[in-house]
Amino acid sequence: MFEWLFPVGTELPTEAEIRKRVPGLLNQAIMTIKPFLLGPEWQVERNHLENETLVAALRWRALLDQLGARVVGAEVWLEGELEGIPLHGAADLLLGLPDGRLFVVDYKKSKSKKRKERMQAAYDSQASLYRIMLETGGVKSEQETGTAQAIRQAKEIGVLYYLLNDQVVLTDTDSWLQAGLDDIEELAGDVSSQALQLIRQRLVEMQNGRVRLNRADDEKWYDKNAGIKLYALDNSPLLRLFMHPVEGEDA
Repeated sequence: MFEWLFPVGTELPTEAEIRKRVPGLLNQAIMTIKPFLLGPEWQVERNHLENETLVAALRWRALLDQLGARVVGAEVWLEGELEGIPLHGAADLLLGLPDGRLFVVDYKKSKSKKRKERMQAAYDSQASLYRIMLETGGVKSEQETGTAQAIRQAKEIGVLYYLLNDQVVLTDTDSWLQAGLDDIEELAGDVSSQALQLIRQRLVEMQNGRVRLNRADDEKWYDKNAGIKLYALDNSPLLRLFMHPVEGEDA
């Protein structure tokens, strides 16, 4: 919906336009992705989601206006490499600032608390991997000529998360943004080194034919020390059966 509300190369929509368009765009998104949500039994959830989206969109519009930012790419497919391994992925947004700097943006349908903890612990990776793709490769589609040009001309590239549930912006930059903007926090430092180190370690292990299984204490450790909840372990009850016991416990 944000891609539709804030398209590339256009002026920011007015608040009135956002209020008018959100209900229809939500229905369009539901029809495309989860049409069962249009059933009458989901009315309360739809109303709640519509209100959340409206509040987040109005706040995002205000932030873009305050920053003087322009959308230079949306749902941009990127490619690059890490340690010789090809990478590809789609960044939610590329945002240009008036001074020639560029943000690679990721929207998150969550609150900011855990994301901030993860970034402060240097265990955040997603937006930083997008930045690595920008630095080692670029835009995949040859049709994205304007976006590719904006990337090449960028003075610096920062990462930015917009947490939609509490409308907070978190970045890894230092003094890029004017002081006094509400709900914008520049963490001004490394947000990804621990995560990238671990990713590189796992790549080496896999190249050597080793696949490390989780330990039984990984969930607590990552939640406490890295700000990461291992949701993947909830995908199947079988996953926990193959976790290594903690040292001192019976296998």
